[in-house]
Amino acid sequence: MQLRDDQVQFMQQITEALTRAPHQVLAVAPTGSGKTVCFSALTKEWTQADLYTRVMILVHRRELLAQVSTTLTAWGVEHGLIAPGAPNHKTRRVQIASVQTLVHRLADYAPPDYIIIDEAHHAIMTSSWGKVLTAWPHAKRLGVTATPQRLSGEPLRGIFSTLVVGPSVKSLMAAGALSTYRLFAPPVHHADKITRRMGDYSRKELSETMNTSTITGDAVQHYHKIAHGKRTMVFCVSVAHAQKVADKFTEAGNRAFSIDGTMSSSHRRSLIAAFTSGEITVLTSCDLVSEGFDLPAVEVAILLRPTQSLALHLQQVGRALRPYPGKVAAIILDHAGNSQRHGLPDDERLWSLDGHVKHKKSDNDEIGVSTKTCPRCYAVMLTIEPTCLECGHEFQSERKIVQVEGTLIEVDLVAARKAARRDQGEAITREDLIALGRARNYRWPHLWAEHVLAARKGPVKEQVLYALPQPSRR
Repeated sequence: MQLRDDQVQFMQQITEALTRAPHQVLAVAPTGSGKTVCFSALTKEWTQADLYTRVMILVHRRELLAQVSTTLTAWGVEHGLIAPGAPNHKTRRVQIASVQTLVHRLADYAPPDYIIIDEAHHAIMTSSWGKVLTAWPHAKRLGVTATPQRLSGEPLRGIFSTLVVGPSVKSLMAAGALSTYRLFAPPVHHADKITRRMGDYSRKELSETMNTSTITGDAVQHYHKIAHGKRTMVFCVSVAHAQKVADKFTEAGNRAFSIDGTMSSSHRRSLIAAFTSGEITVLTSCDLVSEGFDLPAVEVAILLRPTQSLALHLQQVGRALRPYPGKVAAIILDHAGNSQRHGLPDDERLWSLDGHVKHKKSDNDEIGVSTKTCPRCYAVMLTIEPTCLECGHEFQSERKIVQVEGTLIEVDLVAARKAARRDQGEAITREDLIALGRARNYRWPHLWAEHVLAARKGPVKEQVLYALPQPSRR
């Protein structure tokens, strides 16, 4: 396999960070940048350099387990699988484990030298992840994710001590490692229609506008008008909704299918193969294709699921941003208005290991963390988790959405970025910048404000948090 220059630099940053105690590194890079390729290449380096080195790779979904296994095989790394029904290869030095299975088999495996956590924003110490990490406290720890934040606001610091940020989406697009895009979104959610006072938006108006559970316009009509015939992934709110949307596309003359976790692996593989070949043009799904789903043939992403989760939003649009022969630019049809909530796919974002403090509704009414109970094993976890962290049960969303009349318009990306720069320039003080950051729904407006102020004084001193290497085209 051939590594790009930006991937080599990313791996060097990770290697350097892992040399510093307490050896707990969270590595951040965009969806489609090749994080699995990078940590698989590092696994090969570590095990070749020392014939006694052991590596344990933790995943939370079977699709991720298969993806990591395929990548390790491509690097020539012999490994075992720890999952229900997987072959028994306990003596192999590299293991890929379903965290829900491994937590019950810890005594069967020697302590690893390295623990790699895929999609590390899911890891919390009070679940199976924490039990594994506590059992092997001396292992060097590497987490990878595209979005190091949780919707619940819980910090990742404590599990990780050092943040390494890889290449930006914008730099990867410039190098051809990610596809450019065209974005179509509802005009009714634009923030310029909201009252603004001294750089800040009316919190009440912003909340009412951005938190609606509606989708604008008919997805089938817009698809036929803007992207007819292109291979399309539709993101829905539930399995039932995904099936209904697939039926609507089929009734309009498209070859469309819904894909979900209840299907056999062979059935899913056959649908994906037919989609890649062009025999199927539309696939609809709920959570199955959000994480660990690598299908570069996707040319169009249709968003029918309103979400407050930046992680989920970037995972979904990222499905269409992978380059593929014949793909000139990805098309994003954002019927849910998520782009107005979370910004453009290639916006520069600042990340932190520190959690986000929830604001109070009133002096005596603080927002609590919402939880739910798994109906299979009765474990309790955050409501936002799509699968049970203990047994892997996939929750089915019952959330309803309302379709409203409307037409998507193509977002003028140049004008949008110009307006963003203008608003930032008009925010003179630290307080103005913090207010603007809050209006833009930034998770850490104070951190962003300090970064902007530091940049205005001169070049920002290079540090791990802001390390954004520029890849070269190959």
